[in-house]
Amino acid sequence: MKLINLFLIISIFCLYSCTEDDNSNNPPTCKITSPDNGQTILIGDVVDIFVDAEDNDSKITEIRYYINDNGVGSSTVFPYKFQWNTNALAVGNYKIKAKAFDDEGGSASDEIDVIINNSFTDVRDDKTYSVVKIGEQYWMAENLNYNINTGSWDYDYSADNSNAYGKLYNWTTACDACPDGWHLPSDNEWKTLEVFLGMTQTEVEYYGWRGNDVGGKLKESGSDHWSSPNYGASNSSDFNALPSGAMDDYDYFFYDLTFGAYYWTSTGESSSYAYYRYLSYDNSGIFRSYKDKNDALSVRCVKD
Repeated sequence: MKLINLFLIISIFCLYSCTEDDNSNNPPTCKITSPDNGQTILIGDVVDIFVDAEDNDSKITEIRYYINDNGVGSSTVFPYKFQWNTNALAVGNYKIKAKAFDDEGGSASDEIDVIINNSFTDVRDDKTYSVVKIGEQYWMAENLNYNINTGSWDYDYSADNSNAYGKLYNWTTACDACPDGWHLPSDNEWKTLEVFLGMTQTEVEYYGWRGNDVGGKLKESGSDHWSSPNYGASNSSDFNALPSGAMDDYDYFFYDLTFGAYYWTSTGESSSYAYYRYLSYDNSGIFRSYKDKNDALSVRCVKD
């Protein structure tokens, strides 16, 4: 009788143990697949955070996303993705964390570190450009210096000038010169910049000199690159406009290095002319007009 009772106790224990094992839940797996750990991200980018999560004995119900341990959103549908807007962030290091949950209460997490930076490296030639946010626009804070075999020039055919001031481009080449994710700003995008810096909506439509001190807010201050007096230059926008001069296509005559900055827009005025902006060493305004598309001017890229 005692043996029978012992057998029953052992059987019940084994049955209970097996039931417990059968009902146990394996936690899900969770892996951030993009961006990469240690990746540098340009401030203002909208970053797609992708997560690979699986569970072999239950169902993934939710992925939660955290930036520096602060919850920022979630996703419930595969592919698991969250868009992180870096527009309002400060430059620095950030931790991205993702946590996966299944329908039986299991969870798993993964985290990576990224760097938000205010510079951009052109993968075509590995040149790095400073970037500045002005209003809601992101501008390169340096003139483009990317060599294109046809349609770009060094001022006076000197690479030293291009290294200091950037290259000069005819309009057709300028329209396609910016790297992926960037473009040559339109006339309207320049107007947006000018209005943000204080120009009136009426004045922005004028030709010639406009804006009183708007040009001064764009020009690099001092005399390291600009000729004296570099009137009204405060560079309060951090745009760092440089007097890179221009080239007249008629006789390939270079002019105005250290005296004037000439910038193409992507907006054509006619089949032969396109709008541009001009900043001068002796004026604090900004000049708007149009030039022959075959002339060579500087390029400033704005972020898409």
